[in-house]
Amino acid sequence: MGAYVGLRIVTLALALLTTAFVSSKESSVSADWKVPASEAQLISQVETYFRKLKYLVAEFHQFVGNVVYGGKVWISKDGTLKVKIVYTFGVDQEILMVGDSIGVTDHSSGKKYTYSVSSVPLYTILTGKQKLTPDTVKVIENSTSGFVIMVKGSSVCSGGDLILIFTKYELTGNIEGILGWKIGDGPKQTEFRFVRESVRVGDKRQIPDGTFPNGKS
Repeated sequence: MGAYVGLRIVTLALALLTTAFVSSKESSVSADWKVPASEAQLISQVETYFRKLKYLVAEFHQFVGNVVYGGKVWISKDGTLKVKIVYTFGVDQEILMVGDSIGVTDHSSGKKYTYSVSSVPLYTILTGKQKLTPDTVKVIENSTSGFVIMVKGSSVCSGGDLILIFTKYELTGNIEGILGWKIGDGPKQTEFRFVRESVRVGDKRQIPDGTFPNGKS
C-alpha cells in the first residue's frame, strides 16, 4: 500500500507541474497585429509569454479520470524558480519545488518524498530547456478565440506529448494565456483547468513572504 500511495503522490505532483497561466486582459493593441498572427508567430508568442512570466497565483481543478482534485498554486521566477502547490480537496498533499528539486508532503500519511524535476514540463518550459518551435510543436487547433498545440515528446512528460490549450484575443489574434492542458490518453489522461477569475499574473504582492523557504517570495 505504501508503494502505491507514493506512486500516486508522484503522479499527481509531476502531472500538475506542467504550467497554466491566464492573463486577464491585453494592455494595448499594436498596429503590427492588425492581421491575424501566423501559427509560427503564435508559437513564438507562447514561448515569450513563458519566458517573461515572473509571478503567478491561481486556484486550479485537476481531473484524473472521474476524480477531481483542486487547490492553489504560487509560482515565482524571481531568481530561482519556485513553486508551491497546496491541494484543498481530493487529496491532502502539499508540493514545494525550488530549482530542479521537488518535495511532496502527504499530510494524510505524514510521509515526505523528494525528487528531481529536471524533465518535468513546468521546469523545462519555464527555464527554456524545452524549446517551443514549429519543429517541436504541432498545432491542433487555431481558431479566432483559441489555439491548441501539442508539444512533441522529448524532455516533456518523460518523452510523452503535452497538449496546451490557449485563449486568444479575437480582435488582434494574439495569445491571451493558457486555459488548460492535458497529459496522457484515455483513462489515464490528466486534465487541468484554472479557475480563471482567480488567476493573478505578474503581481509579486500576491505571493506573501513565507510562501517559500527562507521567508522570501
